[in-house]
Amino acid sequence: IGEAYRKLDILIPEYKKDRVVFEYLEGENLESDLVDHIADPSTLMKKVKKGMDIITDVAEAYKTSFQVSDEYKDIFGEPWCKEGETASLLTNIDVLFDNIIINDGRYICLDCEWVFDFPIPVNFVKYRCLFYFYQKYEAYLKHWSNLGEFLESFGISNLDKDNFMNMERNFQIYV
Repeated sequence: IGEAYRKLDILIPEYKKDRVVFEYLEGENLESDLVDHIADPSTLMKKVKKGMDIITDVAEAYKTSFQVSDEYKDIFGEPWCKEGETASLLTNIDVLFDNIIINDGRYICLDCEWVFDFPIPVNFVKYRCLFYFYQKYEAYLKHWSNLGEFLESFGISNLDKDNFMNMERNFQIYV
């Protein structure tokens, strides 16, 4: 999974006999870094955009056009996305801001529980990250942006929002 992202490193565990061991990392959680700027919408939006650029920068070898597969339907239901939009062949849908540590300038994802090896639209990953961030900090963000406006700032239309919401609902049922 680490090869699928150009700017995001993935914390890969070591398997030792009967256990899994992760390297201990120190650093700042990306979400905490964003929240430090929540009172300054302009700075916050710039930092969120940078985070989105890191999270969604898929390596060329893993980029494809979205095509519906049986695996996709099993997890996300009937296709809510347009075929042909940019997708990744290997996708970690848990690259949320609170799952990323900044360590010596590197952005490292700590959570690889939900990795799929079939095409998933890159914008769905973007939606999940932004949606859960907005939901968690809505009390602050709603003073200058509603969810739809916030998502549109990052290229997710209201129609896409509704489609991705359906994908997420089906994923939660699957889980």
